[in-house]
Amino acid sequence: MRKFSFPEKGLPQKEAYHVVKKQLEPDAHPNFNLAVFATSEMDEYATKIINENLAVNFPNATQYPNIAEINQKVALMLADLWNIGEDDSPWGSSTVGSSEAIFLATLAAKTRFQEQPKNLNKMPNIVFGANAHTAWYKAANYQGIEIREVPVRHGKFSVDASDMESYIDANTILVVGVAGSHQTGYDDDLISINSLLEQLEQINGWNIPLHIDAALSGFIYPFIRNDYVWDFRLSKVMSINASGHKYGLVYTSVGWLVIRNKAYIPESIIYKIKYLGGEFEQFTLNFSRGSSSMLAQYYNLLHLGYDGYLAKSLSTIVKAHYLVKEFSKLDVFEFVYPALFIPMIVIHVKHNSKFTIDNIAQFIQKQGWHTAVAQLSFDPSYPKIMKIIIRDSLTTEMLENLVSCFKLAINSLTQG
Repeated sequence: MRKFSFPEKGLPQKEAYHVVKKQLEPDAHPNFNLAVFATSEMDEYATKIINENLAVNFPNATQYPNIAEINQKVALMLADLWNIGEDDSPWGSSTVGSSEAIFLATLAAKTRFQEQPKNLNKMPNIVFGANAHTAWYKAANYQGIEIREVPVRHGKFSVDASDMESYIDANTILVVGVAGSHQTGYDDDLISINSLLEQLEQINGWNIPLHIDAALSGFIYPFIRNDYVWDFRLSKVMSINASGHKYGLVYTSVGWLVIRNKAYIPESIIYKIKYLGGEFEQFTLNFSRGSSSMLAQYYNLLHLGYDGYLAKSLSTIVKAHYLVKEFSKLDVFEFVYPALFIPMIVIHVKHNSKFTIDNIAQFIQKQGWHTAVAQLSFDPSYPKIMKIIIRDSLTTEMLENLVSCFKLAINSLTQG
């Protein structure tokens, strides 16, 4: 094992800067990293907001009362965007990405279950498809909740009510519906799952909440699928999470958890913290954290508004569809997800190809482009896929260069 010792003497500022910069040089450039959804560019004023608030500690509400107010204001804006009902009393918070939001949604459901005397010594369970994000497995395992993983049938990329029904019982504390799978882009059949939960409540009296994991879609569907019912318009949806650092267009890392009614969160897990002379409510996993990303989200909502996010969403989808058209001409790929609604392309090579999807990825990486290549976690027998994430920061010239790199890769690998 290599041993690194603590420096005895410091370096001049400029020299230390260049040591760090040089060490990072081999890494992917964010704009050319198409393996991740993370926002890679923000405008000048968003960057100013971030830089001016790097030292602001989020929970210090006594000194920074407007931080707490803005945090709640953004959560309520998102509740409105996600079609909260007039009779609802929404509540929410920023989180450190969707993973924290998922953990908190799970914690709320588990605590509600355990605080009912009839559930003493009963094991709570959570039901979700095998296409769900790893964060759901982590949240359940860390909290001692039984995971009921619903298999995704071969040839399908999501689950529906008929898949889920036999996994749900009186000890189910939460059912998760995916709106935009991180692996393939597809949604679970949210309407049928909601109807199933309505029926189970009518027949058995089981009031089981539905959580929508909209990490990818929460800042896309309201603008390009506004007639699609996936959000609080579904009666059983109690909570929704989304990632602001994906198509919310904010630098890493900020997520959001929005609850239909604040009363859903047990008082026992809302901490009323007296800190430096003040008191505030907190429903988060950690204490100290930055405020910059949350404020940048607020800036984006104010600056872009509905029309701005609509324009950004459409622009990104158009760019993704350009790639779909160009890749179709190459006649070597099968499309798993041709950027239907999420600006993501998922492909695999045709069975008679002389090369693998790994060969393509390795070739274009030498040209500076990074993509995600993996086996589907829920269907190991399916051909290995490549994910290409499209962001609005990709210019026409960059997209043309990417297509050229793919063409060069295919020609070289075919001849080789």
